Amino acid sequence: MESVSERESNETTEKIQGLINGAMQSVSTPMIEDTAAKAVRMIELADDVVQPETVDLMKKLPELSESLEKILDKAKRLEESGALDTLFQLSEMINAMKKSVTGPMITGAAEKIIRGVETADDLAQKIPFDGMIAALDTAKKSRTGQKPMSLFKIIRALSDPNIRQDLSFLLAFLEELPKSA
Repeated sequence: MESVSERESNETTEKIQGLINGAMQSVSTPMIEDTAAKAVRMIELADDVVQPETVDLMKKLPELSESLEKILDKAKRLEESGALDTLFQLSEMINAMKKSVTGPMITGAAEKIIRGVETADDLAQKIPFDGMIAALDTAKKSRTGQKPMSLFKIIRALSDPNIRQDLSFLLAFLEELPKSA
């Protein structure tokens, strides 16, 4: 004869088997396929998560979260002030300008730059800039702290033929300067 506990155990087992049989009968093929597809996706996702790159990124995330938070806060302030829209408009304008630049335009600009450099080089070779700058510095240093020359000293300096020659050159230069400008 069965004991009470064995009978209760058998009844419980029968109830569980009935529940399992009912669940198995209510499961359809599409439900099984859907569950299997979800299981496959979960396994693929888990595989992606355990990749070394993902693990490294997840380890760096706490360090970067503060920095990302600051960046997002700044971006929000830029958006609220309208500066972000202005930046986008500027970038669109620059992009349009970049697209409108043609090969002949670049060639023309390059030719003008080359001509300018050649002209500057010619001037640098014709005019002794180094000597002029050195003379100007020397003259400035020699006159620093001195009173202006008196009219009598200027007249006496004109008796020197070198001074007269230099002044004649300076006057000729000053007369020609407006004509060539």
